[in-house]
Amino acid sequence: MKNTQLKKGIILIKVMKEKEALKIILPLAEKNHIKAQYFLGFMYYEGIEVAPNDKKAVKWFTKAAEQGHAEAQFKLGHMYDFGYGVKTDDTEAIKWYIKAAEQGHATAQNNLGYMGSPQNSDKIAR
Repeated sequence: MKNTQLKKGIILIKVMKEKEALKIILPLAEKNHIKAQYFLGFMYYEGIEVAPNDKKAVKWFTKAAEQGHAEAQFKLGHMYDFGYGVKTDDTEAIKWYIKAAEQGHATAQNNLGYMGSPQNSDKIAR
């Protein structure tokens, strides 16, 4: 049932019916549904039917990331990397990029490579 509702919410986002999508996704996220938490974070990050709010995006990305959602882990690393909604923190960025990279997230792997490059050698411990 929850997955069917989430799929409907995602389809509503894709067809630009964001208000209806938010009505579906928010209650699922509040009930600890990992994908709904990620999508709610994404909606706050992008300002889809809600005012853009990086702090709320971090909140929802964190909930999904802590449950192992690779894209949420990547997004959370990105938020810490660039200081969106949180203070810039290379250690936290690397931590979340590593978690996502270990699940095969290519952009997280790329970002780790960049952060570990010689010009950024102080950012990542070897």
